[in-house]
Amino acid sequence: MHRKRKIALIMAAVLVIAGVGIYGGKSILKKSSSKQSQKTQTSESKGENSGESQNSSILQAGGTTSGGTDYQLYNLNLAGTSKTGALEVKSVLKSSGDEVKKGEALIKLTKDSVTDTKNILSKAVKTYKKKYESAKLDYEEAVFDAKSDYQDSLSAYASALTDYKDSLSEYTGSVKEAKKQLDNSKKIISTYPEKIKKAKQDLTKKQKQLISINKKLKKAKKQADNKAKNLQSKQNAYEQAKQKNDELNTVSRYIGEFSRENKSDISQLTKDIEEKLASSNQEMTAKNNAYKKASNQADKAQKTYDSYSSKKNQLTSQISKLRNNISSYGSAYKNAKMNLAAYSSSYNQALSQETTGRVSAKKTYDESVRAYKSADTVYKAAIKSAKETLQKAKDNYTNARDRIKAFNKLVSGNNVVASMSGTLSEISYESGDILNSMTAIAGYSNENTLSIDVTVDQTDIGNISVGDEVSVNIQNMPQTVTGKVAAIETASSSESVSKVTYTVTVSVDNTQGMMSSGSTAQVNFTVE
Repeated sequence: MHRKRKIALIMAAVLVIAGVGIYGGKSILKKSSSKQSQKTQTSESKGENSGESQNSSILQAGGTTSGGTDYQLYNLNLAGTSKTGALEVKSVLKSSGDEVKKGEALIKLTKDSVTDTKNILSKAVKTYKKKYESAKLDYEEAVFDAKSDYQDSLSAYASALTDYKDSLSEYTGSVKEAKKQLDNSKKIISTYPEKIKKAKQDLTKKQKQLISINKKLKKAKKQADNKAKNLQSKQNAYEQAKQKNDELNTVSRYIGEFSRENKSDISQLTKDIEEKLASSNQEMTAKNNAYKKASNQADKAQKTYDSYSSKKNQLTSQISKLRNNISSYGSAYKNAKMNLAAYSSSYNQALSQETTGRVSAKKTYDESVRAYKSADTVYKAAIKSAKETLQKAKDNYTNARDRIKAFNKLVSGNNVVASMSGTLSEISYESGDILNSMTAIAGYSNENTLSIDVTVDQTDIGNISVGDEVSVNIQNMPQTVTGKVAAIETASSSESVSKVTYTVTVSVDNTQGMMSSGSTAQVNFTVE
């Protein structure tokens, strides 16, 4: 009894530390004796670890169908550690064969163990609630940081794209400018000699024209001067004739006035004056005509002079321009020849820089693209991680509350109560035992369920867990049915020292009544 209690206490401590849930789980073992084996727990651990493998195989074991049993399981997932946190059996209130109703007391627990367990569960709820509230704040902060980092990466990517385009434009511009200089230099070298030759020919021609114009200008100047002198002479003669005519008109007016006032006969005098006046008018008219003619001739001569003078100025300007062009062409031609090699080198260098620059710019841009894509991946991973962390905290909090509900459903007062109505096929605990997830609380006979007991070698038992789905081939059944591992014997059987086996109970739903007890069955376990 002391050894069994010691083993049970060890298993309870493991359960309190590891944590389990009510009415279901992967590690429920059917108890065939009151002793709890640590070896089976080790096998359970191996089974869980091996479930991560991608490779699996089929393990077959044969048995016979029998009337089924529904098990009331204990898998309350306690959080934290406590030396008195395990539920200890004080006394067993029912036994195999008893008819019970749902909610009826089956096992009486010690008051201290119930109190400790409640405290552990309540403390877990408070702890996980705080962690969940903290996780929500951490989630918001993580999302903010992730978005901020992602936006920074997006801005850096946009800037990198702009820089890349600017770099390409700059390299292309440098090549174009260098090529422009080189092409211009080549054009000067090929075309300016002809330009210089033509400019010199034009200069010679213009100089000859200037000599001719200078001669004509000199002659026109002389003619203009002569015509101006003649004009002045004609003007003086006309003015003298006009003065004389004005004087005669004045004398004629005075004589007329005198004759009218004195009534004297001075007709002969008047006639003489009138004859002189008529002659003066004719002379003045002739002088005026001569003056006008001389004026026209002077204007024409001046215009001719002015025309030649203008042509001279034009030629002089053209000659000056041609001389400047010849000098400019010569300097440009000289510089082009002198700088051709330098321009060619600059162009080749620009081409080389463009090639290497494009590669370098593309590399930098590609790095930015990779950084952006990486940032996108990091952002999504950060958001996913933050959500998973938050969900985990939420799940822990939810599970902690569910455990209290499950505990209150399992325990009423200090008693473990029946989870269903029916006939007990077994009670798995005795006074002093500790409830644990590897031992069912009780078994209930169920006509709608068939059980199949099969034997599994100790080398494979670690890969099988309560709750595992299995496929079952039953005699006279055309199709394979699905079952579940309901229990695993904690005590082994041995045919010899080298061959140790365990009994595994598989449950198959028989609600439709298609199967019967006593049929041969083959169970197919999927093991890793």
